[in-house]
Amino acid sequence: MSVEIVSDFPCGSWVKLTTRLGQDIEGEVISYDNGQGILLLKHKVEEEIETRACNIHLVNVAHISNVHSIDEAFKSAKMDSFMSCKLNTAKLERRRIKHIEEKDNEAYAARLDIDPIGLELFSMIKKQLPDGLRWSGKDIEIQGVKITPAYTETNCVLTNESTGNKMALQHIKKLVRRFHEKRV
Repeated sequence: MSVEIVSDFPCGSWVKLTTRLGQDIEGEVISYDNGQGILLLKHKVEEEIETRACNIHLVNVAHISNVHSIDEAFKSAKMDSFMSCKLNTAKLERRRIKHIEEKDNEAYAARLDIDPIGLELFSMIKKQLPDGLRWSGKDIEIQGVKITPAYTETNCVLTNESTGNKMALQHIKKLVRRFHEKRV
């Protein structure tokens, strides 16, 4: 998508766009920075209509694959002015707690003097499976699978037996195998 096409959408106009990753975002244009290629959109939170909360999206124009302007009659009924909307504080609080947990995990690993291979493996897994990844002593735990020191494929064991965990074990073993193949 070229910057010239997006610059045709003035503040207050409604757009529906698709990112290169396939995420659909619809909202009112709050601001557009032509120099940086950044578009700021707001849209109403559907589950919290009574609170008049809204989400704010900061979109890099270089990562937009498709953009459509929405009809004037349709957009006038969509949302109140930006200043009368509250931010979705519940979403912000969830993100804050998640980031604190991630920083605590990193600090925990630094305090325990964990093997650098374990730290690198943890970092690689975090990029692919960020949710539920944590340290348990010097062991890495993710999706019901524990990876003990030496951090090899044979050191991956289930913490409890279930069908979903067996599939997770196979996937994590594959990640560990690829990690060690790339290191060599």
